[in-house]
Amino acid sequence: MRVRNMRPEFWADRQLAKSTSRDARLLYHGLWNLADEEARAPGSAEYIKGVIFPYEADLDADDVDALLEELVTAGKVVRYVVNGDPYIWLPNLGKHNRLDPVK
Repeated sequence: MRVRNMRPEFWADRQLAKSTSRDARLLYHGLWNLADEEARAPGSAEYIKGVIFPYEADLDADDVDALLEELVTAGKVVRYVVNGDPYIWLPNLGKHNRLDPVK
């Protein structure tokens, strides 16, 4: 995982709050830590659940999948598949954090 910064304004983002649930917003921030320097991350709901919500017995992979869809609808996450494996891209991550190019 990577260290990512979060500005206090994140929590006051009215547009995000109106378009997503509390759990989706928490997931969104957690995804920042999974994303590489090109704002990409593994997109398996099972994997994401295990890394971001390991102790949440009331959430399963289907719930995380639904939360990801909320973020897709809000324009915060793009889902795609490469060679049969799911991935996500966070198009706005560079607005919130400096993404250093891979060397």
